[in-house]
Amino acid sequence: MAAYLPQNLPFNNNKAMKNLIKNFLILLACILSIYKADASEVFLFFPTDTLPTNGDVVNILRLDGVGAGSNFLDITDESREQILSGSFDGTIEYKGSRAPFKVRVIDPSKIQAKTFELTLHDDDDMDGKLEDPVFWKIGNVDNPNEVYYSNTDISIFQEQEIPEIGISISIVQGLEPGNNEDGEGLSNNGIIGYEEVYENPAGPKWLFGQKDENGPPFNFIANYVVDGDFNIDPTRAFSTIGPGYFFPYYMLDYRLPPFNTIRITPVEDNLGGLIRQQMKIEDLNNIDFVFTKDKSKWTRCPIVESTSRDMINYLGFSTVGDREKFELRDAPSVGKEDLDGDGLPDPDGDGKGMGWFPGYVIDVETGQRLNLIFGEASMYRCDEPLIQQILYPDCENIFQDPPLTGADMMWNPTNMAILPNEEPLGRAPWRYILGGQHYVYVINTPYDEGEAARNFLDPEKMNNPLLKTRLLREITWTGFLYLSPGSKLLSYAEGLIPNDCMVKLRVDNPFAYYTGTGVEQGRPTYRFTLDNFYSKTKEGSFSNGEVFISPNPIVSNDRSLFVQNLPDGLFELEIRDLNGKVIQKNKQKVYGKGEIQLLNNLMPGAYLLVIKKENRVLGTLQFIVVD
Repeated sequence: MAAYLPQNLPFNNNKAMKNLIKNFLILLACILSIYKADASEVFLFFPTDTLPTNGDVVNILRLDGVGAGSNFLDITDESREQILSGSFDGTIEYKGSRAPFKVRVIDPSKIQAKTFELTLHDDDDMDGKLEDPVFWKIGNVDNPNEVYYSNTDISIFQEQEIPEIGISISIVQGLEPGNNEDGEGLSNNGIIGYEEVYENPAGPKWLFGQKDENGPPFNFIANYVVDGDFNIDPTRAFSTIGPGYFFPYYMLDYRLPPFNTIRITPVEDNLGGLIRQQMKIEDLNNIDFVFTKDKSKWTRCPIVESTSRDMINYLGFSTVGDREKFELRDAPSVGKEDLDGDGLPDPDGDGKGMGWFPGYVIDVETGQRLNLIFGEASMYRCDEPLIQQILYPDCENIFQDPPLTGADMMWNPTNMAILPNEEPLGRAPWRYILGGQHYVYVINTPYDEGEAARNFLDPEKMNNPLLKTRLLREITWTGFLYLSPGSKLLSYAEGLIPNDCMVKLRVDNPFAYYTGTGVEQGRPTYRFTLDNFYSKTKEGSFSNGEVFISPNPIVSNDRSLFVQNLPDGLFELEIRDLNGKVIQKNKQKVYGKGEIQLLNNLMPGAYLLVIKKENRVLGTLQFIVVD
């Protein structure tokens, strides 16, 4: 009689499956005890992915609150899908090594199947805000009498061990973005990091962009020594995030440039001063900005005019419908499809100025999917009068690969950085097409398919342009993006994006109240389970059947069992129950056949034998005890 379970069984990661297996094994043990069957062939192998080892970290589940804890945050794929699918319930699961704080295994022998909640507290737990000093408390969800407290407040980084349960807690209260004003804070000024992650690492690295420069036309941020915002960002941290083409919108220089200086920038310079007065750099958020060909995840959004006013006022270029910068494009709204095959998105009958961005944005602290806006400079079109009549009379033939894409209602920048020029005009500002100036803007509002933003940006509906500040003050990030040299997007029908890409923009943020699930009325509250996390120790595991236990099942009054086919060496052998609790362990040398003495009081049921060498889990075997 033999029983086998697949090696990829999610044993400890699925409680329902775990209970099912447990009940099955106990039933099997009972059957064997009744029939006294010869069960020397009964053995079950389980993978070691769920067994804790020293240094392992535990995934963290956010229930309420926000905060980065000076860590680079990463949510799990499961949480991301819940947010996108609409099944999000306020909980966010963070990967253990990239969570707001870290729970680290320091003694695997003490790890038991328990779930804890960590909450943050200050001197007044009734005022709905956290103020220094802040402390943490950890409580067992199933046993209110098991509680642990921090020894000190979290204003300074600490790693506190809790030896009773085999873990340590590492946590610190982060600082706000912009904390280095006048050089009195950290040199990173609250910037934690940047990552670009392509779905296919071997595929095209197509994303590129324009960096901030010290001088026109690309001096986006005034943080050089003689500039007006040098005191806010003296180390230029906000200009050098990753490759340097994403910026905090708050930091964009809104001031008028010197006379006759033409500037190309994503900022709304007409209302810039008023907008900044209503913003705070501290509101900068942690986002995943995802570009994808999967149209089910695309973002419905307003498309705005991005042609610089300087190009219109000083050089005489025109936009479609004479729209000004940051006004809704004067073109029919479009859908996701190109059914007529003309390479352009089909109009969808939804008025003007709305389209689809090929991707989405998620705030990884709040769990909110966010709105966004993108722009295109409609001066870059072949029927623009200056281009058609003077600069490029043969425009349609000249711009075929790549074409001019400034007025087609798509987020489809090209790899063209500067327009060709056969006349002795030098590097005139109008030549800096930069892919069509398809700026992107992240709006820190819950995703509503862009409807609220649309109303603020439509000049036909918004009589008072000052009301536009109610929308623009919610912009947190902007990107000046186009394609890397030699890169091309796919067709609209194919989904545009040639290789899905996730941009992670990370800043520090202190822990604060925020309602997620509401279980703690917004108080920062996090849950973690000690028997349900991934061990990095996978290599060297046994194959199914290669190493096995004999006899199996074993009669409870027989105190010896044998591990067959172990290689020679010194091993640490642990007996655990199905919840992972260590019942017995010892070290012994094994030469081909290892004898293990069992405790007398092992009750009938199923157990795990964990085999380690040099603190590394080699494999886990199941055995059954019968009466």
